Amino acid sequence: MIETSTGIIHALIERVNAGLKEMGKPEFTPRQNALITVIVLILATVFAKIGIIDLIAKGYTAMAYGMIIVYALPLVTVGLYKVVKNGSK
Repeated sequence: MIETSTGIIHALIERVNAGLKEMGKPEFTPRQNALITVIVLILATVFAKIGIIDLIAKGYTAMAYGMIIVYALPLVTVGLYKVVKNGSK
């Protein structure tokens, strides 16, 4: 688990550094890398205390209802209306 966490944080920092390099800006210094690592670890600890699994579960439930409202409901109502209206000609 520690190796996975270390790899994820390292990949995050490397990706940000690559983006900075592409934009012509200087990469993070070792001190900035350490600060980002500490911030990520603190956030992970806070999310673990809050219950990130419950937050994700609630978020996916909300997104599912949103998808139903935005895509499925119009497809079933307006789409069905258009099929019936154009099919009778």
